[in-house]
Amino acid sequence: IEKKDGWEWFLIQTLAGDQTDGYAGAPGFGVKTSAKFFTENGYTWNSVVKAFKQKGLTEDDALRNARLAKILTSDDYDNGPVLWTPTNADNDSNDGTTVQTEEDEGSSGEVS
Repeated sequence: IEKKDGWEWFLIQTLAGDQTDGYAGAPGFGVKTSAKFFTENGYTWNSVVKAFKQKGLTEDDALRNARLAKILTSDDYDNGPVLWTPTNADNDSNDGTTVQTEEDEGSSGEVS
């Protein structure tokens, strides 16, 4: 699987949720609707936030879903899970590998 494909699936699961893993997505967004939405709006973090806000939800709701959707790898664990945090929100080449640092954990949870 290509890194780009993994990034796109991660965003789709963030928006659509995953019934098997027990978290809902934005209302009205399943896998097919999410894929269509991203095709029209771009596979970016800004698109995820836009979709959540269109449904009356917040960026914090989107971030919570993204953290549930992110599959942890060995690089995402350091004496406990290292939470995913979006970076470069305007950069559609973001591969989703950036993680939250311990310094970030004390922040308000807002994403810039």
